[in-house]
Amino acid sequence: MDILVICEDLPRSRLSRTELFLKSEKELDPLLEKFYEQGYGLTISPVILTPEEARQIPALFLDMTEDAVILFDRENFLSEFWRNSGPGFGTVELRGCGWAVDGTGVSGKMAE
Repeated sequence: MDILVICEDLPRSRLSRTELFLKSEKELDPLLEKFYEQGYGLTISPVILTPEEARQIPALFLDMTEDAVILFDRENFLSEFWRNSGPGFGTVELRGCGWAVDGTGVSGKMAE
């Protein structure tokens, strides 16, 4: 499972960022173990960026228009990104927060 984390004040080193994430991932070990016992091998692959870095590589978000489920968008970073990016980004839904990107901009579609 790919996880995009956009965070202020990150270390410059990718390795240092990954080490920070690993501390949080340890909290998920019991849940991941349950999935494994049920026959689901689940690995987490984080992409950890600052907001400035994320704005510089919009191609990163193109894949999200095909199959992403956005669970949390603090300060509406992604919705603002898509609103300002214009048409052509496909459809992305934010669960429970009531917006989607549909190639024409942000709409009021509520994700189920």
